[in-house]
Amino acid sequence: MKTYKVGIIGYGGFGQFLHHWWNRLEQIQIVAIADTVTGLQPEGNCKLYESWKELLTDPQIDIVSIVTPPALHAEMACAAMQAGKHVLLEKPAALTAAS
Repeated sequence: MKTYKVGIIGYGGFGQFLHHWWNRLEQIQIVAIADTVTGLQPEGNCKLYESWKELLTDPQIDIVSIVTPPALHAEMACAAMQAGKHVLLEKPAALTAAS
């Protein structure tokens, strides 16, 4: 089976929780994290990006998990899909129907 390479955008408590448990799945490899917090030390060996837009340009990433404040979800999810990534999005997808 294929190993899916995941990038996580947002590395607060829930982003760290997802990283911890996804690392235990055989077909999942966390390869990158994007967060504006400096000095992060995620478990495992993965790239760190200060910009979520940079993470989207990483050709090895298959899936992007967006774990940021809801007001940022729609823009990030649309950009990730336009970059050809599969998207896992924490709810809500947007704060208003216009988003």
